[in-house]
Amino acid sequence: MNGTAVPVTATSSVAGVSKPNIGLAVAFSLVLVVALFGNIATLVVFKFNDWLKIHRCHTYIIGLAVADVGTALVPLPANILISLGLWNLSRQGCMAYDYFRLVLENNGILITLLISIDRFRLLKWDFKSYIKANTCKRVATEIAVTWLLPAVGHGIMAVIWILSVPLENREADYSSDCLDVPSEADIPFSTMYAILLIFIPGALLAIFSIFTFIGVSRLLKRRRKIASGMAFMGPPVPRDTSNPRPNTSYPNNHQQCRCVSSNQLDPGASLSAESFTNSNDAPSLRTTDDDRGKHSVALGRRPGPVSNATNNGTTNRRKRDVQMTRYIRPAVMLAGIVSVFTLCWFPFAIYYVYIHIISPSSFSSETQAWLRCLLYANSAINPGIYALTDRKVRQGYRRIWLKLRRRVNGNF
Repeated sequence: MNGTAVPVTATSSVAGVSKPNIGLAVAFSLVLVVALFGNIATLVVFKFNDWLKIHRCHTYIIGLAVADVGTALVPLPANILISLGLWNLSRQGCMAYDYFRLVLENNGILITLLISIDRFRLLKWDFKSYIKANTCKRVATEIAVTWLLPAVGHGIMAVIWILSVPLENREADYSSDCLDVPSEADIPFSTMYAILLIFIPGALLAIFSIFTFIGVSRLLKRRRKIASGMAFMGPPVPRDTSNPRPNTSYPNNHQQCRCVSSNQLDPGASLSAESFTNSNDAPSLRTTDDDRGKHSVALGRRPGPVSNATNNGTTNRRKRDVQMTRYIRPAVMLAGIVSVFTLCWFPFAIYYVYIHIISPSSFSSETQAWLRCLLYANSAINPGIYALTDRKVRQGYRRIWLKLRRRVNGNF
């Protein structure tokens, strides 16, 4: 290592402002719009939904949404301007921008790791103990790990880099459009960055996620043994052929019939008030619990909560099934978050290690920009994962969309 910067081959200017790339600018703009509105909608849903606010499983999800909003407000607009050739900062300005960009990027990695650890703890703890955990401690842990740690760590690394790297090498590493140009002077710092903020968090994320998925798979096997997953609906009730369907037409001879409340009758049936008032044999309109249960069985329906004498086993199975669902649904959300995170970050991580540590001369600014766009697309996809894996969030998105449509239609 001779302390001089290695020349790079780039598709755009390294010393000055990049050449305009309309396709890249459009891609960054789409990611910006979807990430900004999707994550703001997520925060609004969590703010006004009482069930989501008290559920401890969503504490770190809110933090991830905040980090994605920060990504949409800082790195994405800067990359749009860089793609259009409109970004031109001094060396000090680029250092400040790179500092905030790195903090936000590492925040996404660390908050995903915290979500994985939190889901692992959910499997190991009793659900009641997990729910009673202190939310303030979770928020303090999140702020310390995902915001203070990257901010302090990158600040220390920046000071060490300024003190240890000569000024001429730092000038050679600078470009007015803030490109992350690799050089031999950066190899020790890039290696430290890759180990501390890529390899170690990635390994911990894989370990906790694997153990979480193993625990969930065991719960799924236990769930299949509980009424084969039919615990929510209850066992099927065979139709009673010996008791034919009651005649609801009520002819004029006022034949005797068992009267039930209107909410228990077949929707297609019609009652005549005259058939009750004129008949001497008409029973009382009040029905007992046994009458309701017998009538529901006669119609081929499942017994309701009233006829629980024969449904105690189903109720117990339903309770156990709900308890298992408390663990399975957060794990499904974790699976979606980790899968999308891996697909978006893995290509950029490989390219970063390759050009900064192995072969700095292979740097291409256009390739780096497209991989960075894929990385930021993670922030735009996360709201879709929340909607697919949580019914409450999905309903909140639908309400927001309907309100926006009403306002737009009202203005026109």
